[in-house]
Amino acid sequence: MKYGIIGGGPAGLYAAYLLKKAGIECIVFDHQIPFEKPCGGGVTSKAFEHFEILKDLPVFARTVHDFKFIAPNNREVKVACMHPLQIVSRKTLSEYMLQKCKDAGVQWIADEVKKIERKENKFEVYTDTSIHFFDFIIGADGAQGISRRFLGAPPFLKNRYSGIGYYIDGLNENEAVIKFYKKRTGYLWVFPRQDHSSVGFFSLAGSFSKELAYNTVKEFLSTYYPNYTVNPKRYYSATIPIIWEWKREHIQGKNWALIGDAGGFTDAITGEGIFYAFKSAEILAQAIIENDVQQYYERCQPIIQELQKSASIFPKFYKTWFTNAMVFMARRSAFIRQVLVDLILGQQSYTTLKATLKKNIPRVFKEIIGLSK
Repeated sequence: MKYGIIGGGPAGLYAAYLLKKAGIECIVFDHQIPFEKPCGGGVTSKAFEHFEILKDLPVFARTVHDFKFIAPNNREVKVACMHPLQIVSRKTLSEYMLQKCKDAGVQWIADEVKKIERKENKFEVYTDTSIHFFDFIIGADGAQGISRRFLGAPPFLKNRYSGIGYYIDGLNENEAVIKFYKKRTGYLWVFPRQDHSSVGFFSLAGSFSKELAYNTVKEFLSTYYPNYTVNPKRYYSATIPIIWEWKREHIQGKNWALIGDAGGFTDAITGEGIFYAFKSAEILAQAIIENDVQQYYERCQPIIQELQKSASIFPKFYKTWFTNAMVFMARRSAFIRQVLVDLILGQQSYTTLKATLKKNIPRVFKEIIGLSK
């Protein structure tokens, strides 16, 4: 079997790395890597616990121990992390993964894929300069890549976020900031990196524009960091997918499968996708290695259930009253503060969140009304 991987982001490169390590040849196509992407760049403790390949990444990352959450009404709460967050730019992560793949002997073609055609049980992949033939295609080229379109998976239309991030040189606070807004489905982030901070805004498609993102970031900086300004020309943008109801055809068909953002593997609430990019790649690679690729969708059920639960919570989460109440309770309750940061770091599952909160109602009540010791 010949495997073609379209896209060299974290998911595509990790899948290639695992397949090569197992003695399975594949070719990765990507004309852009390494590239930047509008995200804070946080790699969670959960990811480091699960994926051995990331063990050397902290050398290139910025370690952050504190979060600050700002409600729509501008109340703030600062939360210390029991597990540190490693923040690394997507470009640096791509460079790191690319080197790991080169060391393993993965073949990479730096050409843009223009078309994918099925010919009976084979695929023909057309680039600017050549044609390649494969038995199986792995789509790993993002939410708006060509894989979904040519392989027949339903497109992400309104079920997606749009985001724009900016480089802010010199801004070097030792905390990550999340700012919620009134009647906006999304948030602004400030994530410090090695030599700059990533400051950006993302929101649901249809309620987002480049102008809105720029004005939101500009206003935020003038209020909270008045010594810094945003350069409108120094930005990066991307689409973050959301799947509200998972089905097999979203990620798998005859002799093809999608991983990472291309498969919609992102948290509907936070937009976080690094862990799920690596995990979906790992699941698919293992299925291929074990000659059980037809069960890829079934093997993904544990992470699909988590993402499905996030999507079911989503409609209430970004309501103004909820984000205001969440910050208010976090200011008064140590338990709520811990749950909030554990959700972001991947230590608290959405599927067990309700039970966790219900079990600790007496403690939260005492903390909020000031009765706890």
